[in-house]
Amino acid sequence: MKQEVSVGDDIFDRRQAAAESLSYSDPITLRAGSRTHFELIPRYITRSESRIEVSLKVRYWKKNDSGLQVGYPVDFTLNNDEFLQLREELQKIAAISSQPENGRYFVFRADEDGDSERSIDVHTLGNLIRKISQDDGSLKRLAADPDGEHLIRSIQLSARSADLRQALEDLNRMLDASADHPESDFQRWMERHAWALGDEYRSLDEVRSIGNRESVDMMLENSLDGLRDIVELKTPRMEPIIWDSSHKSWYWSSDSSKAIGQCHRYLDKLHESAKKGMDDYENIVAYYPRATIVIGRSQGKDLNWFKGLRGLNARLHSIQVITYDQMAARAKRRLDILEKDQSSREGSE
Repeated sequence: MKQEVSVGDDIFDRRQAAAESLSYSDPITLRAGSRTHFELIPRYITRSESRIEVSLKVRYWKKNDSGLQVGYPVDFTLNNDEFLQLREELQKIAAISSQPENGRYFVFRADEDGDSERSIDVHTLGNLIRKISQDDGSLKRLAADPDGEHLIRSIQLSARSADLRQALEDLNRMLDASADHPESDFQRWMERHAWALGDEYRSLDEVRSIGNRESVDMMLENSLDGLRDIVELKTPRMEPIIWDSSHKSWYWSSDSSKAIGQCHRYLDKLHESAKKGMDDYENIVAYYPRATIVIGRSQGKDLNWFKGLRGLNARLHSIQVITYDQMAARAKRRLDILEKDQSSREGSE
């Protein structure tokens, strides 16, 4: 099956590949010289009805004196994230190339109109603002201005807001395609964004080992008292609780039960070994630690399901079980509060 899409004055054919979820367009030739050939082959991967990812095959080969291909072509493929990063970097290069002089540039589109292909999105803008706000020279120059203090606070809020929004979008995108993401992907996300578990957590410890051949997924410092709690991550594909129709009651799934058992052992081990500071890490104190288990999804669940989860949680001691959707909701709440504070500051100017 072939679809034609009009892009400006060009017509692109998009054809179905042998794999049902894959389609592709004609190669885009960037160079067709007498000695070399260089082309791009766009491929479109259907993840869901509303989400299509792009991968880009980059292919290059040499020619002999007769213009014929010599040997096998050299090619490699950019995945969707790499393709988006390349597009973003090319947009920055194009924006800077429009400036007549050399120097350090901070270029972004400030209006709602203009050439979208040459604009920089809000997340890129937020990252640029963050870099500026971390530069001592820039901060000193801003502070010297009568309105500098207010401006610095606004920049910091904007940068933090962009970071949180990008992180939340990344998490939701991973959850929508959770079948394609192993548990390690979610662990890496959590290591960068431990704030999603709540404002009380300040930082993530690099230390994970709590004994001989035993380690936890994450150990977090509580900002209220400096003591440590632990986090155990499971995959979003697991069911947290199950309904027993014969007894008309909810019970922990096998995956949740195993995770709870793991955490009981971890908490006992951690409390005993770290109540006065861990060996070689005296600053890491875990006196009566608590554990959070993140497992499964709760999107689309009804009120009875949430009552079941809350009831089972209420019977646990020092352990709570939450879903990835509940964690995402906490992160969204924090983002909303930050953006509301930002709007209030802007409105008071």
